[in-house]
Amino acid sequence: MEYPAFNSTPILVTSPALSGADPREVLSSLDANEFLTAPYDPSGLLSKVRKLLQRQQPQIDATVLVVNSDEERGATLKDAFQNRGYQVDLAGTAGEVEQRLEICAPDFAVLFPNLEDTTPGELLERVKTQGPATIVIPVTEETDN
Repeated sequence: MEYPAFNSTPILVTSPALSGADPREVLSSLDANEFLTAPYDPSGLLSKVRKLLQRQQPQIDATVLVVNSDEERGATLKDAFQNRGYQVDLAGTAGEVEQRLEICAPDFAVLFPNLEDTTPGELLERVKTQGPATIVIPVTEETDN
């Protein structure tokens, strides 16, 4: 850490050129706390600054669907994503996946191949049919045989 005294200072990045997924990449690469596209509404700026100064975790507009039949592992991933400001849904069966997808296609889907009521291929097809723009992160598990 180059400047330890400033590591707890919240950082708000503004830019007239970035929108969509680009701000998330900028926030991640700069380790910034929040992003605001310019021009911005003054009340939006004030709200974000207040939340940062109160040390509130900014809410990211992105949603994540974690698909895993292992409830403990799913909860761990949910906590990890929520701690970074993502909105997270969990699904442990194919039926739960369908219910979540009917409500809204997620921005990201983390898919574990351990559902008993569907195959990984069918699961991927369901997610991509409902949300062609959903970024899918397939997780493979290696076992010792």
